[in-house]
Amino acid sequence: MSARAAAWLAWTVLALCVVLAVLAMGLDIYTPPTKYEPHFSVLAGIPLLVYPTIGALVVSHRPMNAVGWVLCGMGFVLEVLAFSRAYANYSRFAPPGSLPGEKAMQWLSPLPSEKAMGSAHGRWAPAVSPTKSSDS
Repeated sequence: MSARAAAWLAWTVLALCVVLAVLAMGLDIYTPPTKYEPHFSVLAGIPLLVYPTIGALVVSHRPMNAVGWVLCGMGFVLEVLAFSRAYANYSRFAPPGSLPGEKAMQWLSPLPSEKAMGSAHGRWAPAVSPTKSSDS
């Protein structure tokens, strides 16, 4: 890969990360906050852009440097996870079936939902409740 193509690819990854961060923050702002999940995308979305920014700067000057590519990739993955979490949270308050890909985003979201883990009073309660012994 030429130095020019590597620089274009790195800056394109950075641009995608910025778009994902802006979309995640927009979705998070329009999602009603819950007791357990305050607006974290606003706090975490912008600092996550440090990884692809530094990666793009390194790759544009030294295209063969693996650290720059790792930073670009890591930033992209973190932004995809931030966007999927914001989309999954937004889809919980939207009418069912109104958003495309809501199941995929809930699956991709880094924090599991209550449905995925099971309710503490449903599935997990029998495993921890005492049972009668046959001795009495």
